[in-house]
Amino acid sequence: MLTSQEYNHIKAYSEFGSFYLLWGQCSPISDEISNYSYEENKKIFFEVLSKLLKDGYLKLHKKGKLLEGSIDEQLQKLYIKFPNSEADMEDGLWFYYDNCPAEPAWIKEDGTIEFS
Repeated sequence: MLTSQEYNHIKAYSEFGSFYLLWGQCSPISDEISNYSYEENKKIFFEVLSKLLKDGYLKLHKKGKLLEGSIDEQLQKLYIKFPNSEADMEDGLWFYYDNCPAEPAWIKEDGTIEFS
């Protein structure tokens, strides 16, 4: 479980960016990165993504069309298709492939949506 300080740090450094940027922010800042697993990175990514969605900072879309269903249903669709390993992630390029089922659509302060 992330602290609010860690969550706010990740949000601040990935806001209005792609999932590639968000994924990169979900790794540890400390020297313990060599002991950090892909599964831990994935867990933090989905924790942050869930909180961003529930806090109203972003929505999920694919090619400009917002995804339907509850937040949990949308996250489940992404989780099911998510790469099983770091090698399958292809250094974060997977987020840009057609088989990635979602992209972030950030909500601006004025309520407009910025599609990444």
